[in-house]
Amino acid sequence: MSHMRICHLLVLTITTVTLEARAQAAPLRPVSLTEFRELSWMIGRWHGSGRWSPAFYEQYRFRDDSTIAMTAYTDSTFQSETADSSVIEWRGGQVRSRTPRTIYEVIEFAPGRIRFRRAGATDGGHRFTRLSIDEWIATIFPRGTSTDTTVFRMRRVAVPRQ
Repeated sequence: MSHMRICHLLVLTITTVTLEARAQAAPLRPVSLTEFRELSWMIGRWHGSGRWSPAFYEQYRFRDDSTIAMTAYTDSTFQSETADSSVIEWRGGQVRSRTPRTIYEVIEFAPGRIRFRRAGATDGGHRFTRLSIDEWIATIFPRGTSTDTTVFRMRRVAVPRQ
């Protein structure tokens, strides 16, 4: 390989890595309340499954016009809550997710997709991606040197008629 070709490849590699790092470090533009409300595709009851968990159950609902509450349940009856809960909230153009122990900042927001990363972290996090009206996926990204990404498939659970 010629010296010139090696230099071109090196410049291309450095440029790609730099652009990726800049994209991950750049602050997200403000999100409007109207855009936040587009997350309504998450609202409902969901049966989740994935590598670590063959079945889990969550419900997402608007608590108010700028807060989505997630409640986790022990089984498909949605009667008994677990301690695992969180909120996704819009405050002054910024979106974040909070659990009782951790705050996650939004680093990506687009129609049908939202990604969070632990406040102050440079890796890891999770992304929710809409597949259809009745299905979405939650992707959990590793921290540190691990490349072990986990995907949970969420399927809508019909709410029984009263």
